[in-house]
Amino acid sequence: MRSGAEALDLREVRAFVAVVDAGSFLAAARRLSVSQPTVSLQVQRMEAQLGAPLLVRERSGCRPTPAGATFLPHARRLLDAGERARRALEGERLTLGASSNIGVYHLPDVLAGWGDAAAVDRIDLQVAPHAELLESLASGRIDLALTEWWDGRSGYDAQPWHREPLVAIVPPGHALARARSVTLERLFTEPLIGGEGGTGTATLLREAFGARIAMPAPRHAFGSTEGVKRAVSAGLGVSLVLARSCRDEVAAGALHALRVRDGPLVKTFHAVGVAGATGAGLAGALLARLARLRSGTARAGRTAGRPEH
Repeated sequence: MRSGAEALDLREVRAFVAVVDAGSFLAAARRLSVSQPTVSLQVQRMEAQLGAPLLVRERSGCRPTPAGATFLPHARRLLDAGERARRALEGERLTLGASSNIGVYHLPDVLAGWGDAAAVDRIDLQVAPHAELLESLASGRIDLALTEWWDGRSGYDAQPWHREPLVAIVPPGHALARARSVTLERLFTEPLIGGEGGTGTATLLREAFGARIAMPAPRHAFGSTEGVKRAVSAGLGVSLVLARSCRDEVAAGALHALRVRDGPLVKTFHAVGVAGATGAGLAGALLARLARLRSGTARAGRTAGRPEH
């Protein structure tokens, strides 16, 4: 492939992606509301510019060549960036990503309590697993990511904004259901239910206890906290989850939550953006909102910890 990407025409990029997605030039032309010869010419121009054939043209349809398959994810990102730029000119918007647990159990309250409906309306939200979230941030598909943990990698600004304890959950009628706390050693003698991978729970345990307390492999993995809660409630095992994620089930008697006796197990949530790119505009306003939440949580914690006189 020749180097010519700096001068690519987004109309030609869009034509190439449309042919791949639709499977033929004719179907792509219908999607784009242009003629088939126009789509063919646009793809040919891009192939000539890049110096490589991008599509295999067959009677049964079209498929990417090896060069086309390599170029395809970059083409999609170019189109996404162009769309985001267009929306920015129409009025500033923020593409916000959130890890699954934050998106489900925390972000609705964060946004609803902001008190700035106009700002919330300009946020495009994506909820995804941690690994997918970081990939989207690195590729520019999202502007800001709210994560359950952060590994300190370079090139990013990470602002802590919330500390959330983990609790053990067991089903009603379990031998531990009458206790208020439990050691991890005792908890891990029970069948463990796993949720979404990459949430940082195993990392948190390693950092807190090293090799002294090892988290066993889960007997069942249900892929999400909602799946974990249902599995525990049904009696398939026990688990560790964020405290807020199970409060409704605990209040309803469907689950029993226990404090971890070995020491406080707390996750620190971070707002993460590309270094130097998140301090102003709508991203800056959201970061300020999260900072106020963190400050309020810290004050509440200090007040709750004061001895009564």
